[in-house]
Amino acid sequence: MKPTNNRVYCIGCKHPKMLFESQTKADNFIKFNRDAIASSSEKVPTRSYYCSFCCGWHVTSVEDEGKAEANDRRDENTWHQIMSLRRKKLPLTQEGQKLSEMLVSTQSLIQKCQRQLLLTNLGQALELMKDLVLEFSIIEDRARRQKIDSARIDKQRVKIKALQTVFDIIDEYDINDSVKNQ
Repeated sequence: MKPTNNRVYCIGCKHPKMLFESQTKADNFIKFNRDAIASSSEKVPTRSYYCSFCCGWHVTSVEDEGKAEANDRRDENTWHQIMSLRRKKLPLTQEGQKLSEMLVSTQSLIQKCQRQLLLTNLGQALELMKDLVLEFSIIEDRARRQKIDSARIDKQRVKIKALQTVFDIIDEYDINDSVKNQ
């Protein structure tokens, strides 16, 4: 069984993962789906963990605490590298910038990504999607910390999820490889 709901591209581990709003929901997923997953996969989720990249909870089959701590250190280093690259690539987005300004920026990235997909420029679309996921994760984190509930954020989340579905389909069917070979 390959879960398809709640999937997002996690910039920490650099591949799609399931995302849950709470630890309880992640733990319940493990509890109620463990047997079905075990029947079709060697990797069976055993625990949940909070992902600062995605501002939510993922599940993992990694039980070894040492390896989990090493992954946490890796994620922290990755976060610092990403933030450094972000400052170089997107110097206009600053900590003091308003969420509304950031939402305008992410809306522009959504539109650019959609355009590149329509033009079948998959590499450029993926790069835009990575920037979009990073920027939107910062927006979600800031909104969560400030306890802001916004319909604009919700609408963009839906659009980003739709784009993620397109990339999942591309990944599932290796469309990128077939486009290169034509």
